[in-house]
Amino acid sequence: EELTAMLLGYAKAIGEDFAAEGGERSEISDCVLTVPSFYTQTQRQALLDAARIANLKVLSLVDANTAAAVQYGLDRKEDKTILIFNMGAENSQASLVRFTSRPMDGKNVTAFKVEAKAWENNVGGAYLTAKVRDEFAKEYTAQRQAKTPDYDAFQRPRALARLEKAADKTKQILSANKASPPVYVSSVDNDVDYKGGKWERARL
Repeated sequence: EELTAMLLGYAKAIGEDFAAEGGERSEISDCVLTVPSFYTQTQRQALLDAARIANLKVLSLVDANTAAAVQYGLDRKEDKTILIFNMGAENSQASLVRFTSRPMDGKNVTAFKVEAKAWENNVGGAYLTAKVRDEFAKEYTAQRQAKTPDYDAFQRPRALARLEKAADKTKQILSANKASPPVYVSSVDNDVDYKGGKWERARL
């Protein structure tokens, strides 16, 4: 709670400094915080306690994907159903949100409803990186065993570290492209390179 309070205090200071740039110095005392869908009541209470330590009054705790839906619907006036997918380092969340436009006081306003949501606590970016790294390690092991039959990259921490770095880079490339260039990692272990093929997003 104290560490979270320090982070909230830091965010509060940034907000106050930003407000001061507009010529008006004011203290921030109220806030709205977002939380993951899977947060328990105990975790939510711990966040509230951290905010209190940081001298912040929490007006509301909002589901992170619901907050994204609010932002998405600000300037949209059409009926639409979207999927909001949020992947962090260690977990993933998905929400199905329906937007509807309706007249009110002579204007069209947008309302939305979260139809369904789901999450997975153990599947995130780090999980995907580890899976890609393991594929690299299997291929590198096979390449090395052609000359060293008992070689196992999974037993070589330095090799795994270098392959994990390459795996993370490949994952980042595939987040913006349908395919990555051939994977090449120099001096993975004992000055032996890893030469892999192209990766497609569908494989990831």
